[in-house]
Amino acid sequence: MAPAGSKVEGPVAMLDVPSAIASAAIGYGIVVPFAVYLNDFLAVAYPLGDGVDGSMEEMHNIGWFILAYVTFLLVGRVADAGWHNMYEMLWACNVAMVLAGYGIVTDRPRLVGATWVMISLDQTLWYIEIACRLYRGKNHPRPWIIGVAKYLDAPETTRMKFWTAWHHLWFFPLIIYTLKGHGYVPVGSYPFQVVLMTVLGITSRLLTPYQVYEPKISATHVVYLNINLSHKFWKDIHTRSWGKVDRFFARGWECSPGLNGRPIDDFSHIYDNESGLVGSVKYLLWANLILNIVNMAPTLVISIVLAVTA
Repeated sequence: MAPAGSKVEGPVAMLDVPSAIASAAIGYGIVVPFAVYLNDFLAVAYPLGDGVDGSMEEMHNIGWFILAYVTFLLVGRVADAGWHNMYEMLWACNVAMVLAGYGIVTDRPRLVGATWVMISLDQTLWYIEIACRLYRGKNHPRPWIIGVAKYLDAPETTRMKFWTAWHHLWFFPLIIYTLKGHGYVPVGSYPFQVVLMTVLGITSRLLTPYQVYEPKISATHVVYLNINLSHKFWKDIHTRSWGKVDRFFARGWECSPGLNGRPIDDFSHIYDNESGLVGSVKYLLWANLILNIVNMAPTLVISIVLAVTA
């Protein structure tokens, strides 16, 4: 039951600490062993190729650094802002750091390559977002051009969350550096991440709520989770340009106006008003298709540039 007097948009769950811890543990218990198994299967079925070194021994210290950073991020955020951060550990960027760190210290470059593809879209957008924010300034009518990093300016964003958000900028180039002797994107990394993100998306939908109340902050404070966009498209990203995609690909589908008065031709929020099993399946299929396709683009472009300039 929601605290009296609270006004929120969309379903909100009461935070249950054991459930939050269990969700993170189960999520990682599914995703990490599955990723390792898939990596080892691909290593046998599709070898890296002649001249590609499978050892990452020279990068082990970087792997341990990444794992230590993730531990610090988890402990620091839970202590600072509450147990809802256990759910947030299932974000693809956090899972990618765990998998990358583990992949580096256990000499699995293909697994590390898959994590690069996993976060390529989001963290490429962060570079654009931060550059525009610095150029436009806080007082601009629209300081955040995309919305992926808009929460940095939110009043509820604590200093701990603010300063532990910058891995969205340094993790990307760090992973590229660790893969420099392994073809940058080892063979099989692209389909690897498609399968991995599919499993992570379904896991996030089943294990995490859309929003929760966080009593550590206040009895009525709502934390927007929507981990890996597994419930709906991200609330801060909406544009009419998606309507062109809608009209071309989604003939016969009725676009919902979405939340917060978004335009009816905003394809990114096509399933915002749908519920139940059918709506959930349609949304997960759509989101998985779109995100997996566009996730590959930044990695492919950077890989070509690195290959040409090597």
